Amino acid sequence: MKLNNPLERVRDVIHSGMGEAGEGRTFAFINLDQLDPSPMQPRQNINGEAMEDLRQSIAAHGVLEPIIVRRKEDRYEIISGERRWRACRDIGVEEIPCVFKNVSDTEAFNISLTENVQRNNLTPLEEARAFWHMLDTKIARNQSEIGKILGIRQQRVSDKLKLLELPAEVQAFFGNGKYQDRFTQKHGEILGRLNDSVGIREAAQKVIEKRLSTRETERLVEQALSKKPKEEQKKARLPRRLHVSRSRHGFCLKLTFDDRRDSIEDAIGELLKTIEKLRKDFAPKEGFAPKEGASKERAK
Repeated sequence: MKLNNPLERVRDVIHSGMGEAGEGRTFAFINLDQLDPSPMQPRQNINGEAMEDLRQSIAAHGVLEPIIVRRKEDRYEIISGERRWRACRDIGVEEIPCVFKNVSDTEAFNISLTENVQRNNLTPLEEARAFWHMLDTKIARNQSEIGKILGIRQQRVSDKLKLLELPAEVQAFFGNGKYQDRFTQKHGEILGRLNDSVGIREAAQKVIEKRLSTRETERLVEQALSKKPKEEQKKARLPRRLHVSRSRHGFCLKLTFDDRRDSIEDAIGELLKTIEKLRKDFAPKEGFAPKEGASKERAK
């Protein structure tokens, strides 16, 4: 399938005596079968209504902006423009206009990420994972450097990275078309204040089910936070089940519990933890050897 594409006006010039694609050229039409998506593509959620709109646009007007590729052995790897490539493949287009760049893996990732960030093509979680990849692979040393590389504010980087601290079940809401309007980055930032995975999951479920706004979510979180001190005070008033005292002869452990099953289990659990801690604290250290004659003195 060939399209009525303004870029096709230069096709004859490009294909006339200029050698193989990529050899001394910066622009060419390449068959879709010769192109591969990048394994470092930060965008994970590619399908959806926006993709269908792109297919219709390309079918009507062609690919108005070339994709960016680099040579990989006898094939080409897409640096930027994977959605256009997929849309063309879906509607049966044979070739796509490409711009060549001779770049390293790091540079290719930065180009792809920068384009997606500038176009707001990424979900908050995709952006957060991409920022983490930059830190993990030493592309950037810190959040400030990520901002400089991508031309964005450091605060944006910091806000996104905090989303990775949310429970996995809550992270799954980002980018899910079903919850796209009901669970935003702002919702995630507010819930992160709870610092309690169980509480965050329960609150997130309420946000989804009741379609809470960010302001309503803030009230929900504030109510949960106001209850915490009272619960902590209750825990502080609970009787200690294990009492440890130390004398010159060693340690004395006193265990107290009532006839409730949970009381017995809690007391035994606390006892085992204490024994393990004492074992570690007073175990002989590696490399330790008693002074010569010390054992003889003890024997006397």
